[in-house]
Amino acid sequence: MSQLMTWYMASALMGAMLAATAVRWSSGRRARVTISTLFLGLLALGLLGGLDLLGRPRPVGSAWIEQARAEEALVLGTDIVEGKSINLMVKLSGASEARLYALAWDQKMAEQIQGAQRDARDSGTAMVMRMPFERTWDKDEPRFYALPQPKLPEKDGDPDGPPQRAAEAKKKSYGI
Repeated sequence: MSQLMTWYMASALMGAMLAATAVRWSSGRRARVTISTLFLGLLALGLLGGLDLLGRPRPVGSAWIEQARAEEALVLGTDIVEGKSINLMVKLSGASEARLYALAWDQKMAEQIQGAQRDARDSGTAMVMRMPFERTWDKDEPRFYALPQPKLPEKDGDPDGPPQRAAEAKKKSYGI
């Protein structure tokens, strides 16, 4: 929500500057009232439109801010709408909140997601998406995979607690 308010405030400031310029150069009182009313209406519509978008999936192509910092993303949930789209709830490493994205429909990718979900469920781990915002020409390399099972504690290990496990460390990096 913080990015939404930042973008909204920036557009409101630009709109206010535009309205102030229009009011300054208009000569009649009626024109000034009309410009001010239209500006206030624009603010209200912008806020309502932005709030409406909060619950809808974003196209992956619009994630240009996140593209530079994401090599992997933890997949929290999926919604596959056959023939239309693949909606993913993902959490980027180091991010404080999850995001909902929409991918274009692809039969092979949908099968890959279902296979990775099955593997993650069977092994008791989470599903991860490799290069979430990058288009790749390599269709053979799986983009979705289940995290490996945690390593069992060694028999001669510390009896007070199990050693740090790779899968648990990966989960902690996503904040789960």
